[in-house]
Amino acid sequence: MGNPREGAEISFTDVSEGFFGYKAWMVRLRVLVIGRVQGVGFRMVTRSLAIDHELTGWVRNEPDGSVLMEVQGSEERVGDCLEALKRRMKMNIHEMQVTSETPIGDEEAFVIRR
Repeated sequence: MGNPREGAEISFTDVSEGFFGYKAWMVRLRVLVIGRVQGVGFRMVTRSLAIDHELTGWVRNEPDGSVLMEVQGSEERVGDCLEALKRRMKMNIHEMQVTSETPIGDEEAFVIRR
């Protein structure tokens, strides 16, 4: 399992209703990505990877040229998704600042925000 940030505090929520058809411990991370991440398809790649990993959340461009996202799912899937994003966009990412957020129970998709 990929660890998005060694030593990060992560909030867990027990989703008794199920998430993508199974019961799981959910995490939600807010990730600020700094680098050459606008105008290079970064949000589309992020959305595609999040969908592939069955995650919910959102991604958007920030006015300062960074990209901000919130990604939610099982700890393993979130970590794997962020590791895949780092591999796929390694030439564009200079830094990823990760913080834990409270999971949102009724979120159903991963979307690109404008």
